[in-house]
Amino acid sequence: MIELEATGSVSGVSLSTGPPLEGYPRSLAVATSLDGQNWDEVWTGGMAGPAVEGVLRDPRTAESRIGFPARPARFIRLRQLGAHPDYGWFIAEMKVYGSLTGG
Repeated sequence: MIELEATGSVSGVSLSTGPPLEGYPRSLAVATSLDGQNWDEVWTGGMAGPAVEGVLRDPRTAESRIGFPARPARFIRLRQLGAHPDYGWFIAEMKVYGSLTGG
């Protein structure tokens, strides 16, 4: 779970595994919340496509991008829905896309 410093208009996230490319989640759910209690799922799906696109853009970062319609949020939750039996999921870097709208 990520807590932003203020409520903002959130439109996506990206996850980078770095050089060990096998550490991506096989399936993921992304949800947003204004209060950290009530959640709206904004994206669910397989991550093989975004992972391959990330490797093709830059194999050093392997940034998997997930976009969704902009919405107000203070919290973002990522849930792994599918995993590889031999490799764990790890994040070397994460980005949140959008803009801050409050204090």
